[in-house]
Parts: sequence; structure tokens; C-alpha cells
Amino acid sequence: MSDLVGFVLTFALVLASVAIVATVGFDQISEARDQEQIRNSEQGMVELAESFDSVNQRSDKRRDAGVSLSGGRLQFLDTASLEVTVDPPSGPPRTETIETNAIAHQLDDYEVAYEGGAVFSGNGRLVAYRPAVTCRGNTAIVSVVTYDTDDVTVTTTRSGRERVDLIDSDGAAVIDDGIELRNTGSISDEGGVLLSAAYDAGESRVVTRRSYTSGSASVSVDYSDAGYPDGWEQYGDGLGNGWSVSGDTLECTDVNQVLIRETSVTLSLSSAGDT
Repeated sequence: MSDLVGFVLTFALVLASVAIVATVGFDQISEARDQEQIRNSEQGMVELAESFDSVNQRSDKRRDAGVSLSGGRLQFLDTASLEVTVDPPSGPPRTETIETNAIAHQLDDYEVAYEGGAVFSGNGRLVAYRPAVTCRGNTAIVSVVTYDTDDVTVTTTRSGRERVDLIDSDGAAVIDDGIELRNTGSISDEGGVLLSAAYDAGESRVVTRRSYTSGSASVSVDYSDAGYPDGWEQYGDGLGNGWSVSGDTLECTDVNQVLIRETSVTLSLSSAGDT
């Protein structure tokens, strides 16, 4: 009888041990998979930013970037903007609102976003790629990339090319039976998409390009209406960019050279498998 009891207890202990190992192992595998998805998301959005930056610097008229969705969602936001003010040594300040809009890759409870040339990870709180917004020496540069959600072209493999309003579209346009463009303005798929940016000469503009020989100017960037204000604050606070942060504003003072530029791009999307 004692041998039977011992066997039962030993067998129960083995089963419990296997269950614990299996549970811990599953959690570790799940965590590793989540971390890999986050790394892929950040890498994809940084590559997207590098491609857009090449267009912003006029190095290329068009660049492509692939984004692996990994079961997440690519969302296009049309409510993000920056307010840039140049206060010259004489005369009144000049303020311009630049509608940057934003692109977000959402993975369950984690988000990586592109806005105005920057990539913000950690749900918009951390800077993964720095924008062309600098305050160094006697020069302030605010050169941001913008796009219009009404001008996004979606290429489908079955119906050719069609123009789609991402925000007001009724129903859904389907790319390769997998990627859906819904009326929320988002795309979701297990695979990936190819996102192309082309320089839009008609909408791009140099807002301000000035050299001040008598006195100095100051430049401020109000990010209170940005899509990811926490990321802009972190960019200006402690990253050695020369900006100071006051409230929801980046400030650059005592400058003699100022460049404020908006580079507008038109976006087109297709299934990464169609390339």
C-alpha cells in the first residue's frame, strides 16, 4: 500500500512539474514572440522614416519602405499638427500650422508611430528616430514631412488601381484578399505592406528661410496638437538637440539662420507580396 501511495505522489509531482515547466515555457515563448514583433515594428517604422527623410532632403523623388504588420494594424491619423512660430529681431512674430498627420503601427497594447519625420516607440513616449528639427549653434531648422490622408492610393491585384479616401470610405477595399482598408482608416494583415512616398511639389513649401544680420531670432514649435506630444517632449528634453522645453513647446533662441520647411508626400500602399 505504501508503495502505491508513493507511486501516486511521485506521479503527481512529475505531472505538476511538467505543468509548471510548460506554463513557464509558454509564457517565455509568448514574451519572446511579443518582443520580436516590437523589434520588427520599430525597425520597419525606422526604415520608413529613413525613406521619407531621403525625400525630405530632396535626395530622392520617390522611396519605398516595407512594413511587416505581424498581425497588427497600420493606422493613418489625420488630426496631428505642429504650430511653428518665428519671432524675428524686428517686426511681429509669424506663426504657421503644419498638418503633419501620423502613421501608427499598433500591436495589441503597443504602438510605434511616425510623425513629421520622427518615429516614436513605447506607445509614443520614446524617440526611436530623430526628425530634421534641430537647434544648433546659430541655426534653427524645422523640416517636417507631411501627407494628406485623402491622397492615398491603394493598389489591388484584382481590380487595378483605385483612389480611396481613408477616413470617409464606406465599407472596405481589400488588397490581395488579406489587407483591409476600413472606414476607420486602418489596414490589418498577418503579412506586410509596401508603403511608397513620392515628393509632391505642388503641396511642398518653404515656410521661412531667413538670415538675420542684425539681432537674433527665436523659433518655437508647439506640439500640443501633435499626435504624440509625449514623444516630442522627450525629443526636446535631454537628447542634446539644443531645444528647450516649456509647457508643450520646443524653444530655440538666439539664432541668425532659420529654415522652416514642409515636405509633402503622396502615399501609395500595396501588399508586400505584390512587389
